[in-house]
Formats: sequence, C-alpha cells, structure tokens
Amino acid sequence: MKKGEIVLWHQQYLRCCEELSQWEPISDYARQTEHYALLMDCLWRANDWLTLKQEVLPKAQARPRSALPLSCANNTPVRVM
Repeated sequence: MKKGEIVLWHQQYLRCCEELSQWEPISDYARQTEHYALLMDCLWRANDWLTLKQEVLPKAQARPRSALPLSCANNTPVRVM
C-alpha cells in the first residue's frame, strides 16, 4: 500500500470513530503517534481529567505551539485548552 492510501485509511477510521463518539480508539492512536493535541481533545471529551493533567498537559506544553499538528480526523485545529 502507498503511504497516501494508508494516511487516507487512518483519516477515515478516525472520522468514523469521532462520529460514533468512540474516543478510546482515537486516544490510543493519538498516544501511539504522540499527537498530543488530538489526545487532549479525546481525553477532554471522555472526561478523563486525571490523565489529561498528569500525562498529557506536561508533554503538550513542552512542545512549541507551532509544532502541534492539525487533527487527522478532519484537518481542522483541535481545541487547545
């Protein structure tokens, strides 16, 4: 499979999970890819405040704001708290 096709499959899968409000698979993907903006959004929606505070916010704050990528699910910026 070509890389572009793999990216397309990932985007479609994430979009389906988002539409079905299945935040756990999206947060697993975000953890594996170190996509902290997406992970923050998932944890916020799943009300997992403890994980958000202890594990994600310190890592996300350590990265420059311009380095945070756009959401893979719909190519729009993810809410940043």
